[in-house]
Amino acid sequence: MMEPEPELEELPPLEEPALREPQGKARRGQRGKPARRAVRSSTSSSEGSREGQLKRIGAELTEAFVLLGTVATPFVPVTGTTLVARGPLGSDIIIKIARKDERVFRALLAISQYTVWGELALFVGALGVAVTVDLGQTDPSSFIAQRMIGPDILGAVYGARSSANGAGQGNPAAVAAPAGWSPA
Repeated sequence: MMEPEPELEELPPLEEPALREPQGKARRGQRGKPARRAVRSSTSSSEGSREGQLKRIGAELTEAFVLLGTVATPFVPVTGTTLVARGPLGSDIIIKIARKDERVFRALLAISQYTVWGELALFVGALGVAVTVDLGQTDPSSFIAQRMIGPDILGAVYGARSSANGAGQGNPAAVAAPAGWSPA
């Protein structure tokens, strides 16, 4: 008989960092004097960092479009292929809008903080496809395997097996094992 799962303790909600001091209390520096506020400069250095941020976000957007297209292609091939092929153009258009509109720029900055989750999804997805290739359920030459795992890894694995065993590309389970090798 299965034991009931233990109840997990609910985590407290995330708290936003305090950006402003409470009203009515002036921020004080040393010796009780009012503290100086940092003034943002509108010089080229801040523009340079903004441009750098836009370039980084543009690259992340392009990568996101390619990722989405790669994942979508087996299910909706025209849509997925279009995302992969036209993703850089879409990214460029969004970045041009962000250069002109501060709200779009700030929204992209906020979204870019979560791109690590997209990278994690890509990593897990690649591992999932790799497992299906190893189990013989996905052809190593398929589009999804080539895009998610990469021809470099597939070539290294299947190239080594085909040259060592004299066999061609195929399911690794169907390739003869080297002499003297046993799975146990």
